[in-house]
Amino acid sequence: MKDKNEVLELKQAKGDLESQASAKLPMLSLILSMMIAVVLTVVLLGGAALWLVRSGRLGGLGATKEQEVLKNEIPKSRMVVLDPLLVNLADEGGGAYLRVAVTLKIEDQLVAKGEKPKEEPAKGKPVNENDAAMRDAALGILGDETGAALLAPDGKGRLKDKLLLAFKKQLPGVKVTDVLFTEFLVQR
Repeated sequence: MKDKNEVLELKQAKGDLESQASAKLPMLSLILSMMIAVVLTVVLLGGAALWLVRSGRLGGLGATKEQEVLKNEIPKSRMVVLDPLLVNLADEGGGAYLRVAVTLKIEDQLVAKGEKPKEEPAKGKPVNENDAAMRDAALGILGDETGAALLAPDGKGRLKDKLLLAFKKQLPGVKVTDVLFTEFLVQR
């Protein structure tokens, strides 16, 4: 009987160990899966925070003072294309003319916080209030030139400088920073 009792006790002990082991296995897998989820969440949140800091979208934590100064100092600019101009030149005989297409680089004035930017018309070509004044200033300068002066090696450079000065004088509210010739033809 002793042997039977011992065998029964051993079987019962073995059953208890198996039930304890099987009970620990689901608990262990649950803890392990929770730890993996926490680590993944921390990694994803850290990556997102790092991206936001480096891109400057997170309240200035990643932006240095130099970057902020550069951001504030870089003005926005736009290009204004004037319709091609055809001008009689100041040559003797009056038979020379200039056909030129001019594109102007204009620095926009920054809009203060809270202000609304100017709205452009919804349909058609946007109306530029200064377009006629820009064309008038350009025609005034171009009409005083001669074909020989324009065809000289520094002719276009001098003409750009004259046009910039004319735009500053005639249009003080518009900051023209560069004059680009996209077409330039002198006919004598």
